[in-house]
Amino acid sequence: MKKKKFKDLIQGPLRFHHQDIHEELDNIKYILQNLTLNSLDIKNELASLKNKENKPKGCSKCGTNVTPLTNCENS
Repeated sequence: MKKKKFKDLIQGPLRFHHQDIHEELDNIKYILQNLTLNSLDIKNELASLKNKENKPKGCSKCGTNVTPLTNCENS
């Protein structure tokens, strides 16, 4: 078999295989990008919840700002 004919036999399947690899990589990139965005959303939501927990609240009796870890001195 001549070299050129042999190369032609190999090139066809390799070209399609190469294209499949690129399609699969694009799919993986898309999934990774979505996971990254989802993890950032979760991180931001957790930070928001943490800020709400530590935000000073008014005492029910006198209205003085207190945190969840402290008590009102006027009570």
